[in-house]
Formats: sequence, C-alpha cells, structure tokens
Amino acid sequence: MGVHSQLRRGLSLATAVAALLGVSLVGVGSASADTTVDVSANDGQITLKNAVAGHKYAAVEIATYQDATVNGDNKVSNISIATVPDLVADAEAALAEARGGATSDPAYANNPVGEVASKWLGYASPGSEDTVSNSGSAADAWGRDGKLRQFVTALAKTSTFTTKVTGSTATVTPAADGDASLSSLPEGLYIISDVTNVQGSTNTRINSIPMLVGTTVGPEHITDFVDGMPVGTINIKDDENSISKELIQTDADRGASVSIGDYLHYRLTLKVPLTTGFNPDTFVYKVTDTPGKGLDFVSDEAHPVVVKARSGSDAAATAQDAASYIVTPGTPTDGATGVEFDLTKLVVNNDPATRLTWKDPITIDYYMRVNDSAQAGKLSNSAKLTFSNQPGGGSTGTIVTPDTPTNAAYFYNFKIRKVAKSDGAALTDAEFSVTRSDGTAPLWFNEQSAGKYMLAMNQSAPATGQNQTTVLKTDNTGTLSVDGLSAGKYSVAETKQPDGYSSAFKPTFNVDIVLEKTGSKPDASKPVITNEADTWGLVAATTTNQAQVSQPVYDANHVLTSPWSQGFPNAITINNVKSISQLPLTGGAGIILAVLLALVLAGAAGVLIVVRNRTNKMRV
Repeated sequence: MGVHSQLRRGLSLATAVAALLGVSLVGVGSASADTTVDVSANDGQITLKNAVAGHKYAAVEIATYQDATVNGDNKVSNISIATVPDLVADAEAALAEARGGATSDPAYANNPVGEVASKWLGYASPGSEDTVSNSGSAADAWGRDGKLRQFVTALAKTSTFTTKVTGSTATVTPAADGDASLSSLPEGLYIISDVTNVQGSTNTRINSIPMLVGTTVGPEHITDFVDGMPVGTINIKDDENSISKELIQTDADRGASVSIGDYLHYRLTLKVPLTTGFNPDTFVYKVTDTPGKGLDFVSDEAHPVVVKARSGSDAAATAQDAASYIVTPGTPTDGATGVEFDLTKLVVNNDPATRLTWKDPITIDYYMRVNDSAQAGKLSNSAKLTFSNQPGGGSTGTIVTPDTPTNAAYFYNFKIRKVAKSDGAALTDAEFSVTRSDGTAPLWFNEQSAGKYMLAMNQSAPATGQNQTTVLKTDNTGTLSVDGLSAGKYSVAETKQPDGYSSAFKPTFNVDIVLEKTGSKPDASKPVITNEADTWGLVAATTTNQAQVSQPVYDANHVLTSPWSQGFPNAITINNVKSISQLPLTGGAGIILAVLLALVLAGAAGVLIVVRNRTNKMRV
C-alpha cells in the first residue's frame, strides 16, 4: 500500500482531526524549511475530554502516520497517513456508503482513510467535499449530515472493526468524570469507541458515539499544528436523556384532588435524543405509563393524545403528525390500564424539512380516568422511558419518573358511626344520601361490601352488573364509609332511621373537604375534613369550632397509612333518639324544644281559660 503525494499537502490529518474536534482549520504553512520527526515509535497519546466515570473506552487504529514534519516553532506542518491493511476493504465499503454510492477517487486506491482525511475536511477549502462534519452543534447533532461522520459510523459497525474493538488492549476506564488518557499507542488515526456494557442500565447517559482522533506526533508528543489546532485530544460525544411527568391542574380549590370518574390530564416532557451514530433500524425511544390501581388510560375526541415538538425550521413546538408515533393502550390489569408511546419513528426521522432538533423538548399530553377500583389516598402513576444507549448496538436503558407530588392525585372518604343517644349502642340499617353542595340529586355509589360505598363512575344511571345505589346503609357495627370524593362540600341526609327510633328527628348536615396550602397552592396530600352540627344536635361536633376534624395519616411518601375507613376515631358520630325527650337541651334542638314547650303550655293555658269561663257561666 503506497502513500500518495496528495496526502503530503499537510491538510490530510489536520483537517480530519479538526472535522470531529469542532475546531477551525485556517491553513497549514509551507514545509520547505521544516524538520522531519520520527512517527514510527509506539509513543502516541490521546486525551479524552469529559470522559464519564466507569465507562470503558477502547481505541482502534484505522490508519498509521507515515511521516511528519514540524516547523521552527515545533508545530506540525505536514503529515501523511496510510490505511491499516486489514481495514482497507471495510473502509472502502464505509466510504462508498457515506458517498451514497458515488465512485471513490482512484488516486487513493487502497487508501480510503487517506481519501477521507484529504477530502472530507468539514471545511470549505480546496478539494473539500464535506463542509458540515465539524460543527458539533445541537442543530446538526455532532455533524450527522457530514460525510466524515457517516464514514466513521459506517466503519465502526463493520465486523472487522467490531472484532478489533472487542480485542483492543488500548482501553481506559476513568474512576471519575473528567479527562482520561491513552498512551504508548502506535502513532496514527484512531476511532475511540465507548464499549461500556449498558444493557438494562438505569443511568440517564448513553455511550459516546464513535470518535475519530489522531495521536500526538513524534517523541515530544507534539499537539499543535501551525494554525494552533491541537491533536491528540477528543471531546467525548455522548448524550443524557431525561423524562419528567406533571399532573396538569386547572381547579384552584381542588388542586390535585379528584373524584371517581374524573379525567386526569398528564404531561410528559422529554428531549430529542442523540441519534447520530445509531442504526435507525434498531433505534428505540418509547415511553410506558404504568398507573397504579384505579387509573385507566383513555383516548377519545375530548381527551386526545397530543405530541408536540419543534420540527424542521419551525420557530415553536407544534403538534406532530399522529403517523409519526404509535400509541398502544395496555391490557387492563389489577384495576388499571396503562399505555405505551413509541416515538422512535419521530426521533430517527432525518429529513431536514421535518426532523427534530437534538436536545429540544418533546411533550406528550394524555389522559387517565379514575375508576372505582381506586382506594382512598394517593393515586400512584409513573412513566418509564426506554431508549437505545449503545451506538451501533442493540442495548437499551431505562429511566423512571420519580413519584412526586407534581404527578400524584388524591381522593378522600369520610366515615359515619350511627349510635343510640340513650346508651351509645351501634345502630344498623340507618339510610343516608350524599349530595354535592352544588347539586340537587343524590350521588350514585357502588356498594363494595356492607357499609362500604365507592362513588360510581357513571352518575347518570346505574351501571350494568354493579350494585349501584343512592341509598347508603350502615353495617352491623353501625358504621358507613363514603369513598371516592374530591375536595369540596357535601350534604349528608339521614333518609331512614333504624327500627324503633323516631322518624321526626333525622339529621342533615354538611361535610367539607378542604386542602391545606403550601404557600398559595392547595396541597392535595394534606386534606382536612370538617362536618357541621345538625339542627337537632344529633351530629357530634368539636367544642372549639363546632366541627369535627377528620384527618388521615400519610407517611413520608404521602402514602395513606391510616385512612378514615379504619377504626372509629375519625368517624362522624350521629345519634338517634326514640322520643323528643332525648333531644339535647342546648343549641338548636334546645331552642326548638323550648318553642314546642311554649306552644304546649300556651295551648294548655288556653284550655284552662276556656274551662274556667265555662265553669263560671255554669255558676251564674
């Protein structure tokens, strides 16, 4: 394999290295007064900038330095290279792939890397066929449109090269983020591959794409060319994925509190991943939302899936064509139905007119509906991003959204305990109805078991096959649990008293579920439930604010550990009486009793007067 005179222009290596380093090449000075340096020793060095701790980087030589010269300032002025013999065939194939089938220059026969170094400079200079490979900006994602980048990607996936990577002894695994070094290398051009095993990784970072770099030159480890451009250094070209999830709240009072049957609006925010250096046919980029019990994915005209991103030359994010991604609803499991959003087609699209911009945000808006399998407390919901993390390979990594208050929803319940006023005995089969304060019709509930009722998803009519009712009955312990409610005010009315108790004194009272505030924002994880005393004074209330506070207990993760449905301490106690004489003698009931007694006494006085008058008349 010969080294052609064209490679002695002084531009070949300098520009090839510059092309992937992202530096500007001004020019190379004359070699007329230059000195030859020895490039035959194994003393080349390469510094990896921004290397990632724990990642393993392997170097594979693809071309050797044949000779080089330096000027009086000890800067490289000229260098020539030759393709490594057992890579010639693969490099020629990679060159043809990057050219799109165009014919190679016969002047570089058996030296495809020489042609790449000489012509695919990444700059508008004489003989250049590639003017974009060196920018490394977000707009072109490390020069994805450049022929030099396409050549490196194509060569790195060939069988000969991958075998060389596997057997490479020129490796480094830094213990900390920062610079890492490879030394004692035969001087030449290398492709640096990140060979870290990242299959199944939960790290947000992907492996670096393959990078082309030249070693330092000569025994003095020269790094500068005459234009000041360094050699022997490469910046790691990796990427970091991210995903976040937010529950979109629209009601200032209800916040993240919900009722059974409500639709929850979620938004996922991701960023356009790096696809440069990856095989678009095997690339993976998808999100799976796996909700906890009580949530079902829904998609209809009123609750559509909307994916937004900035594409092509758009100035702002726009809704993407539904044909560019795939939405797959999950199989209902344990009271929940998830969904998968496959964005692979959208992100690998490389049409300059419509493709996305690397690192730009992508948002996915979608809806879940609260079903009646939910339990009072926190509704958990997480999303997992699965993404390709090994350029040229098939491995994938995952990131899961953290379970935080920004993506959590809550709903609540209250409990009633029905007892006899006389002796506190539990009363069964008392009947109640519950109505929203802004409604006129009683709410429908599903009876889950005796005394336990969950708000029904369908409030217009009973659901087929479900024990749906507006009549809520106490169980054999005299208790009643009303579940599935959002923050708000509810009117509770006793509609039927237990057998043997007066029907004239059935209480009606309000239950108010309010949210404590963190700053000015309602915190759905901190509900406070109060109930007013009724007119008859049969509903227990606190002595300080005429309301009984019923508050659940949550752990540090806002998981309900002591709901209202457990035990009696937080239950609203309601008394029943058999006669008027058992009513309290204070409060509203006392006033009513006084009025009734006055009326009775007035009536009795009237009777006495009439009788007396009649008696007097009889005596006349």
